[in-house]
Amino acid sequence: MARAADTAITDLTNSGVWGPAVDGVTIPAAPSSLLAQGLVNNASVVLGAQTNDSFLFLSRTFTKGNVPQPNNFTDGALVHMSAVEYKTLLAAQSGGQLKRALELYPADSTWGGSIVNVQSLGRVQSDKMHCNARRRAAMLDAARPGSAYVYRFNYWYRSNAACSAVPNFHLGYLGAVHQDEVTFVMGQPNFMEAGSCCGKWGLSEGEEGCDKELKCTLCYDESLGSGYAAYFDQKEFGFARQIGSFWTNFASSRDPNLRGGASRGLEWPQGFVWPDIRTGGVVLDADVEGGGKVEVELYDQPEVCAFWDGQVAA
Repeated sequence: MARAADTAITDLTNSGVWGPAVDGVTIPAAPSSLLAQGLVNNASVVLGAQTNDSFLFLSRTFTKGNVPQPNNFTDGALVHMSAVEYKTLLAAQSGGQLKRALELYPADSTWGGSIVNVQSLGRVQSDKMHCNARRRAAMLDAARPGSAYVYRFNYWYRSNAACSAVPNFHLGYLGAVHQDEVTFVMGQPNFMEAGSCCGKWGLSEGEEGCDKELKCTLCYDESLGSGYAAYFDQKEFGFARQIGSFWTNFASSRDPNLRGGASRGLEWPQGFVWPDIRTGGVVLDADVEGGGKVEVELYDQPEVCAFWDGQVAA
């Protein structure tokens, strides 16, 4: 009897809503309502995600035969989604405003379906996330000017194809997806889905007595360098140091550009600095000169967030 009760409780683990529980004490009201009223704590925030953040998980939902790791296939083993199915799913995502949504995210009407429609759904979900981050950052800034920063991470690890455990090396059809920035923030590959006994420099280094995983130990390539540099080519090692500095600077000073509150942050080429939301956000990308650029509007296309912000207002 007790066993059945325990099982019933644990079965509820993932049945709740992902988000804070309003209890009237610790969280006195819905966070969105508190934010709109400017009732926020004295803190600074960095909000952001990868350009195609949502596509990592969505692509796994739409693979042939439910293949769990689409990285092994050039086209991701994606199903060929018909334009009719795509429009149905897009209508649900866009609050029924299908005509306008199709102008931003056109359907591919190729006979027999197209993987482009699956990829477009990923863009839809990711763009909603980016616009939501910008919207929240603007509300935080209204309450505490200069306290909110946003980013769009537009790069993924490419130095060593043997580093193929998520979130590291993957094929280009995914673009920059969920977790891709972690490798550069932490300055080493992080094998989030590989367990605790990963391998060289990874996680616990096998302290639990389990075997180190080959896909982790092969990732460490001393032909690239020594120490943490053995994970990166020269370009990506420099980029990792830059991204890591942004994050550590923010932790110590509330400003990604300053370390410890003093003007000792790295000097970026062409005077690149990470502005707060009043100027816009940044695109962080190792292929861009200086490692990043300012993006006033998402993709420099005001119509994208105007559309998704309108969904919230409606």
